[in-house]
Amino acid sequence: INIIKLYYIMFTSLSKAGLIQQCYTQLRSTPAPFISLPSLQCSRQLNTSKSHGNQSTNKVVFISQSTDIFSNLALEAWLYKNFLFKRRHLMLLYRNSPCVVIGRHQNPFREVNLPYLEDANVPVARRHSGGGTVYHDHGNLNCSFFTERQSYNRRWNLEFICDTLRNEFELNVELNCRDDILLNKKLKFRSECCR
Repeated sequence: INIIKLYYIMFTSLSKAGLIQQCYTQLRSTPAPFISLPSLQCSRQLNTSKSHGNQSTNKVVFISQSTDIFSNLALEAWLYKNFLFKRRHLMLLYRNSPCVVIGRHQNPFREVNLPYLEDANVPVARRHSGGGTVYHDHGNLNCSFFTERQSYNRRWNLEFICDTLRNEFELNVELNCRDDILLNKKLKFRSECCR
């Protein structure tokens, strides 16, 4: 799958929900010291019909232009701690150069061969969420969904990804009972880390 096309498809799938307009306001009002605004592709704000009282919820898509695992994980952590999700839900898309990412509670000495990775110049990073050890490279698309805790709907997020892959790439994908995305009913190609 062409990752750039998948970025575009996921964004256009979201844009069908409403009006598209520029949205850098949140990042500009609370800048993080490590974020260079040019490192984020133009983000978009989508007005949706879902409302809280008389206020609508907007969906925002950020696409990181960085392929550095440490920058992307720092951006993800900063958004989690600083972005206001009451009226705005966010999806962050990013890719990384080759690296290994371990979960919040994992022991790197038990999970990976550190001398081998050091010799191969492959960095090891720890994410703030749980989950297992994974390998990332340029062919791996990471999607982070951010919402208020009470609005979080894991099944909707996964169905959104499945619908995009089925409709735009004609892939035979489905969710199993553990919410893994399976290709052709057997190949698991998606994992999830939550916080």
